[in-house]
Amino acid sequence: MSEPRDDIERRLQDWYGAREPSAAAAANARGLINSPRPMWRRHALVAAASLVALLTLTWWITNDAPIDDHPPYASTAEAAATEIAKNHRKGRAPEFATTKIEQLGPEMVERLGFEPVTPLKFHARRNVTILGGRYCSVGGAPAAQVACRDADGRRMTLYLWPANDDVPENWSSDHTVGDTVVTIWREGELLAGLAAPR
Repeated sequence: MSEPRDDIERRLQDWYGAREPSAAAAANARGLINSPRPMWRRHALVAAASLVALLTLTWWITNDAPIDDHPPYASTAEAAATEIAKNHRKGRAPEFATTKIEQLGPEMVERLGFEPVTPLKFHARRNVTILGGRYCSVGGAPAAQVACRDADGRRMTLYLWPANDDVPENWSSDHTVGDTVVTIWREGELLAGLAAPR
């Protein structure tokens, strides 16, 4: 008949617990634990990792690490420019006749969710005649489409829609889509896109 497992474990613990290491073995173990080691050996791994990090950072800074020339909104701007150029070429007539963008506000603000205002960059253009506005969308966002003509009578179209938070203030980009030049920029809470013939 075999002894229960608990009894065997208890006997083993008693037997090993009664045994002590020899005095020489205990002194050797205490010596290993308390022996002074050189500081550089204690922290060699940390020092090596710090050196590698410092060399990597130095190399990255001195080699002019490439800067991302294509921010996350660049592809969105390209898609918006393509959509704006396509809508501009359609040449649709305004739904609301007016000579000032601000006069579109009472007619369009409720459906747009924002009030159309004349962007400063657009206002700086001389001899542009506003013909009126209509509803449209840019990238799925509600937008105001403002029909206008330049001093030579060429048709231009201004688009206004809400800006995303990832587009920095005063950002702008120019795009050529077929025979149309599209400039997109941010002013305040709105993005503006101006389509004109090349």
